Amino acid sequence: MSQSNPYQSPVEVVETPAEQPQLTPSGVNAKVGFKPFPVVHSDFKKRALTDEEIQKVFHETLIDSLKELDFKVVSGSVDFLITGEIVKVDFGNRFLRYLVPGLAGATNVVVRGEVQRPNKPAHSFLFSKRCYFGAFGGDSKEMIKQSLKSVATQIACEAAGVGSPNTNKLSMPTKIAIMLAISAVLLIAVIAAAIFYQLAQTMPTHYGGMRPDERWKLAPIVAAMIAISGLSLGTALTPSSILNSRDAIWFRMSFGFKSIWAIRLVMLLFTILPLGVVFMCYRAI
Repeated sequence: MSQSNPYQSPVEVVETPAEQPQLTPSGVNAKVGFKPFPVVHSDFKKRALTDEEIQKVFHETLIDSLKELDFKVVSGSVDFLITGEIVKVDFGNRFLRYLVPGLAGATNVVVRGEVQRPNKPAHSFLFSKRCYFGAFGGDSKEMIKQSLKSVATQIACEAAGVGSPNTNKLSMPTKIAIMLAISAVLLIAVIAAAIFYQLAQTMPTHYGGMRPDERWKLAPIVAAMIAISGLSLGTALTPSSILNSRDAIWFRMSFGFKSIWAIRLVMLLFTILPLGVVFMCYRAI
């Protein structure tokens, strides 16, 4: 039996680390393949998408996400093989989503499977995505498509962490530092809003401006805008090692940030725009 395909027989596979590189979220170009995910029919009554349409959206997103993570999607001999099935596609109830948003009528997608590696135990996964909100209850068909794309992205990111689970994962001290930085930004925003309020109370009232007893309403807006601006600036200045980590890569890809520079530019934009709102609050006094 040929050793070119390690999934044929684990006994005949030659363990050569140079030929089986450890997988990290970027810069590896490991070969990965996947078998088509069949759709397991649930007991819901109405389907807005056919099985073929569901598989098409899911597989296209999975391939795109794997390529974004620097995998080579191939057939035949591979370093990793992704298998699984779409076990549930529930289109929910649009009327219930409109009537009681967030409580009933949610769409739901559930996918399970595993990432197989030569001479190592398979890594199982189970992902689900519910959607409760949409304009006038949301279009079930589009909500299911977005859920399929979200789950496919999660699976690709999961595969990116299987080969080397201790690599490119944020350490606990780094996570604590990030939480402290976020807390500091929020504290600064509250202090800045308090200072803004004190200054607003001392400024004279001009024609068309707000009365002193109404100016307190601007303080929460100022606090929120400064917090958004500070958090956005912090994200824009975050080291690439953190933005490329397993903990951040799913966030980037889910929001369409295919490159680190894209998220930096968007976050710089969100740094400037809230400051404009703060200036408008000042002008309203």
